[in-house]
Amino acid sequence: MALQIYESEEDVTSAITVLLIGSFCSWLLLNLAFFSTIDKKYIKTFFSRKSAPEYTCELFKTSKEDSQRFDAAFDNRPSFTSKIHEEVKEWVENNADKWIEDGADWLKSR
Repeated sequence: MALQIYESEEDVTSAITVLLIGSFCSWLLLNLAFFSTIDKKYIKTFFSRKSAPEYTCELFKTSKEDSQRFDAAFDNRPSFTSKIHEEVKEWVENNADKWIEDGADWLKSR
């Protein structure tokens, strides 16, 4: 489209300006529509400065259920949990027998 505008006989600068302003307005309207339709409690997740590894470690440390902690520790890249590797190792050592004995459903699906 830019090449077509460039090769035309019309004033190129004004055509490109109109195209860029139209693109910006479309982008702005689509963002407004998106943020007005999502669940409001998730808006903060779009503006966090927390990295994926930080979030993964926090999720492991703050989860109440063992299945959630297991998912945080083992369903993500190992590099994400490298800072809490020793804590995860100790947690598994302390709970593995209990999980096997209880027949944890979330562990069977692994």
